[in-house]
Amino acid sequence: MTENSYPNRWLIALAGIVMQLCLGTVYGWSVFTKPLMAAHGWSNPQVTLAFTICIGFLGLASALGGYILDTKGARRVATAG
Repeated sequence: MTENSYPNRWLIALAGIVMQLCLGTVYGWSVFTKPLMAAHGWSNPQVTLAFTICIGFLGLASALGGYILDTKGARRVATAG
């Protein structure tokens, strides 16, 4: 393959890194659990409920995104974010 075969390869790599950073922030939640509990006086179950809701909506949004991907195409899903 020549270098001209993939003219946007660095842009694609950068987009992949940004996407993984955005998705990976969800799993950094445990770092913020104790500070949230201390700052707001919340209990561990209250803080954990917020994470549970976040993960639940992440799964629902992924399913919806997959359906739209199949019906409308990747360009529209990527444009919508």
